Amino acid sequence: MPTSSRGPCPKCWRGPVRLFIYRNSVHEATQLIQVARKARPEAASKAIPNELIVRLKPGAKESIDALAKRLGAKVVGRLDGLNAYRLQFDDAAAAQNARVELGNDSDVASIENNFSVVAPGQLQPLALSSPPPPSFKLAPPDSSDKLIVALVDTAIQSRGAPWAAYLMNGISLAGEANLDPNQVTHGTAMMDTLWNALGKTLKDPGSAPLAFLPVDPYGNNTSTTMFDVADAIIQAANKGAKIINLSLGGYGDSPLLDAVLAQTHNQGILLVAAAGNDGGTALTIPASKPDVLAVTSGKPDGTIDSYANHATFVKLIAPGTAVIFYGGQAYLVTGTSTAAANASGAAAALSVNNHQSPIEASSQLTKLPGFAPATKP
Repeated sequence: MPTSSRGPCPKCWRGPVRLFIYRNSVHEATQLIQVARKARPEAASKAIPNELIVRLKPGAKESIDALAKRLGAKVVGRLDGLNAYRLQFDDAAAAQNARVELGNDSDVASIENNFSVVAPGQLQPLALSSPPPPSFKLAPPDSSDKLIVALVDTAIQSRGAPWAAYLMNGISLAGEANLDPNQVTHGTAMMDTLWNALGKTLKDPGSAPLAFLPVDPYGNNTSTTMFDVADAIIQAANKGAKIINLSLGGYGDSPLLDAVLAQTHNQGILLVAAAGNDGGTALTIPASKPDVLAVTSGKPDGTIDSYANHATFVKLIAPGTAVIFYGGQAYLVTGTSTAAANASGAAAALSVNNHQSPIEASSQLTKLPGFAPATKP
């Protein structure tokens, strides 16, 4: 991905620095001190200066490839079903000149900026280890009529994981990531969090037909873009996903992403997104959009964690802390990313338990231990 512009800092998605006291194990850790730094999303919402997202009108006389060639641009992303294309120019000046020219082109339906979305930060292992939670198995992977849950995140490491047998072939939008086997990825942590939430809520795991679809818009890059997040959602929907977990976020207006979210929701797909860890009311994208279940981190009594976003668009409070295991090591994961993954896993379980669509089942989340409705400020 181009790195000429930065999205929100990785700290926004890693959660706060914390000091914990342990009684017996990390599962019983109690928080003593919480230090949260407010992110400055307004300072991190710059558009990628040498890119534009262009949508052509149906039946446009000039193809996108001919148009790009005429403007001296490269087509680096395509969403043909929406006539939407990501154009990359040599520099910001060329992009600005092209914007002016495109504004007078009768074949062009819309022009918008493309914003970067920074990958979540790395996770640090706990000094104190603890045994993993009890394992469980789902219905055999070859079961029919599986409920597919997609995770749009960094690459997932499945080696030795209890959920490895239920993973579908992943989708890598930015090329395969070269993963360090000694460092757990954010995507792996979210998958493990979702799995644990599933196990806590399913009535009969052995008869539950589920599958998980990893969609990685990052690859080896430190950021992705709003265009690629939209592409990831479309790809997940086309593969049959009925729940899409988005433990990521950025800032900046994207009409294209808005259209994709609305289209996906109208297909009966539950979109779950992290509200953000700025500690304020910033309009995190995609969580702040009306077709998305925006999840923040907090307590069952409705108290929102001080680092978590508490804006009016937030719809659900979920546990923002999880202990995950990778390579025999325990990791404590905190943040609204974790809250979103907990909500996605619980919603999938409720959908199976109650024989409901995920959107219908999501209305029952607030009845579960650890969850609460978000009251409006």
